[in-house]
Amino acid sequence: MQAAGLAAAVAMGIHASLMLDEPSMHRFDEALVWYGFALLALAVFAWDVKLSVPRSGWRRSLAGFWSDHWIEIVMFSVILGFAVFMRAYKLGVFPPRNALAFEETINGSMAYRILLGERPLFYPVRYLDAVGLWFFGETTFGLRFFGIAMSIATVPVFYLLLRQLVRVPVALFGTALLAAAYWPSLVNRVTSATTFFTMLLAYLLIRGLRNHSALAFMGVGFLAGLISYEYEDIKPVPFYVLGFLGAIAVWQVGGAARRGWRPAREAILSILRKAWRPALAFIVAGGIVAGPLIVGTHLGKDLYLSSLHRQEGDRKARNTPGLFAPNWEQQVRWSVQLFRPLSSGAPKSRLPLSVPNIPVLDPISGILLAAGVVYGALMFFRPHRIFFLGWFAGNLGAGALLLSNWEPWKFCGLLPVGFVLAAFLINDLYSLWLRYKPLLRFSPALLSVAALGVVAYVCFWNADTMFGRVIDNPLVLTEYAHGQSQWYALCDYLRGPGEGRYAYVYNSGDASPRFREPNDTLDQQIGAWSDYLFACHGLDGVSLASSQEAWPLRDVPSGPLTLAFVVAPDALEPLQMSMEQGYPGVSPDLISEGPAGKYYVVAYSLGSEVLKSRQGLYGEYTPLGATAPAATSVDKANSISWTQTKEPLPAPFTVRWTGLVHLEEGGPSLLEAVSGDAARISIDGASAYDGNNVSGLLPTSKPLAAGWHTLEITLDKQTGGGSFSLRWVSADGSTTGLEEQDLFALHPISGWVHESTFSVKQAEQQPGVIEVTSQRIENDMDNGSKAIAGSQLTGVAAVNATLSRETFSSWWSVREANAMSLGLIYAGVSVAVLVDGTPVKQCDAGNNMYPTCNVDVTMTDGRHFVEVRIQAEPNSPWSGARLTVSTPKGPLPEGAVEITPFPKTPE
Repeated sequence: MQAAGLAAAVAMGIHASLMLDEPSMHRFDEALVWYGFALLALAVFAWDVKLSVPRSGWRRSLAGFWSDHWIEIVMFSVILGFAVFMRAYKLGVFPPRNALAFEETINGSMAYRILLGERPLFYPVRYLDAVGLWFFGETTFGLRFFGIAMSIATVPVFYLLLRQLVRVPVALFGTALLAAAYWPSLVNRVTSATTFFTMLLAYLLIRGLRNHSALAFMGVGFLAGLISYEYEDIKPVPFYVLGFLGAIAVWQVGGAARRGWRPAREAILSILRKAWRPALAFIVAGGIVAGPLIVGTHLGKDLYLSSLHRQEGDRKARNTPGLFAPNWEQQVRWSVQLFRPLSSGAPKSRLPLSVPNIPVLDPISGILLAAGVVYGALMFFRPHRIFFLGWFAGNLGAGALLLSNWEPWKFCGLLPVGFVLAAFLINDLYSLWLRYKPLLRFSPALLSVAALGVVAYVCFWNADTMFGRVIDNPLVLTEYAHGQSQWYALCDYLRGPGEGRYAYVYNSGDASPRFREPNDTLDQQIGAWSDYLFACHGLDGVSLASSQEAWPLRDVPSGPLTLAFVVAPDALEPLQMSMEQGYPGVSPDLISEGPAGKYYVVAYSLGSEVLKSRQGLYGEYTPLGATAPAATSVDKANSISWTQTKEPLPAPFTVRWTGLVHLEEGGPSLLEAVSGDAARISIDGASAYDGNNVSGLLPTSKPLAAGWHTLEITLDKQTGGGSFSLRWVSADGSTTGLEEQDLFALHPISGWVHESTFSVKQAEQQPGVIEVTSQRIENDMDNGSKAIAGSQLTGVAAVNATLSRETFSSWWSVREANAMSLGLIYAGVSVAVLVDGTPVKQCDAGNNMYPTCNVDVTMTDGRHFVEVRIQAEPNSPWSGARLTVSTPKGPLPEGAVEITPFPKTPE
């Protein structure tokens, strides 16, 4: 039976591997089933557990076990409860429920792709993450669940390991140190560390050596194969196992060889008799689990040493192409400092996995761990010392010497190994005390109280550090305020109402065009979202170049819509004011503060009819001879039939329409009113049409840029009925009627003219570079994404559009003379400020990531023309500027300055 199980396991394992022996490995799931059957067959070969019902019955046996071990069970339960507390308390507050950090976006994307059918041949914990997303939904809790669960499960496994190595009180003490340590709790809340796998491997190894269990060694082989897929920092563990087993064999044979050849031969035969089944179970299990890795390597996939290979470029760039990291001497010092007693913390912290100036170990644990390592080196010949000592020193040295991307968190998995070494020291001291207890006259009760006091201090220090110094640390919270958290928060909100909702999105922290990319197919979704796939899949919408682009909106789809923004705190109020100006009466459905107050997520849920209701012009109807409007409405002024639509007032009356008009392509264009009544049109503050029952086209001062322009129309309606419509007249005399979406109702009109000039590389059939200028009317100066703005150019066959310069201009009506301070934060190479055509100040960005320019200017009462000219930075995704206006005495008084895009009175 056992031989048949072994043969079947080998045959099915080989069969499964042959199924994968093709570049696509598309039969992975089918092969996985065969690998599973192979492991079951191997379990038949390795099974050596004798199950028998106790003569006294299960219930009496359990009662007897409780009677003999109740103190141990109670104390371990308390320790495990504290471990759960450290790892789960304030979960959702830290890490924040709607924020991500470190590699969580990558982990989530990989896990979600597994659910979609991808089968990566590395990092098995990602498959557990996939189970979490499948069971709990695509949420941060689902992503983090198994990392926290595995961290908790490591504690009882660690206790079982110590129970094999040291006395019960020492095992409880050592487990308490691990349960209380805040660093594993911190790391495993963010990333799924694999300490559980390594501790379970160590337990099965020690257990198997004690009872020569083939089943235990099958588990060791299984875990060794699994670990081969993980990060390089734990891949050496199976080699430590092989070295340790080899050392045991050499020690036993070498000891017997001192007595002669015959004893040595008997020792070898004895080892073979005891170890052949465990060895076969170990080798075959490891081979089965590592089968896909072996096949993938055979097919030329870089799997086993992928991280080291990725760092080859860094090594060559630093002229250190050898095996060691370029700054290995410094990394060795950092690595030692991590575990040095009473150290000041990680010398090079990786937020949020470690925090500057906060030690990773409490003072007592640090002293015990360091002493345990030193004692282990001195007593390496004692049972099992060399294995754990080699593991600790080997991983510490490999991480310090080989990896260019040294990070403290990669050494967190060494804490349990170090605590095992500390337990050896404590156990020997405890044994010494038991031996000489009568001479020492040291009360056992006093020793117990001292041990409990030490544990209490360790628990308090770690809990206070975790929940009092780490999770509320501004540096840690800021780590959750980056672009990945912002996108997750946006997508998490947008997925709430369900799929089918169209979204207009602006993220001030990440100039991402993802919503603009096609995502109809799964491949397109993956290409568009990449690392954010698990949070943002299935969403449809468009990225805005700036928050100002929330109005006007053209090509509005039917159905429910969401306008969602991520903005800095100082931009929250201007955003709400801007939305109120564009969509009066609309209030946000969500205002959510991000971690550390670094950003806000603001969302407006609207029906398409709300956005479309602003497509028109704002009309004020005044009876003939009256001075104030008697009625107002938003009218589809592109085409009105007075015979079908009842006028708000009986004729005669005057209607004044205001708003914005869109021009698709820039150039010499005139706007004409077609009506039987007298009409006057002003575009961008300049008269463009004056007709009294006849065509009244007037030449504009300059060609109009593509984009949005201010529009004011005055119509003198003398009789009822008739019609009114608008149309563009081009230079060649051709006309184009306006659509509803070409108009946007706005009253009053205020803000800035924003002109963006792009250098556009044309298509191959039209070689060369041209400049294209687009214009918008914006409520306020705003930072935005020039990458997205370039993609929004219309009417140009552009292969590549590069923003070259921007101009913000407006007319300031100053009520009384005042000294003003203009503060600019801009994105560009340089910025120049002009007042009434005179340069006031120019600032160069230099090497500043967020350049500023402060301008002091005195403005007399009256009207002034203010311009801000920005020379764009070619390699930056950002554009625009942010302006604050104040006086030497403080904030600018409300109403002191009225800012309009063009003069209020046409010139």
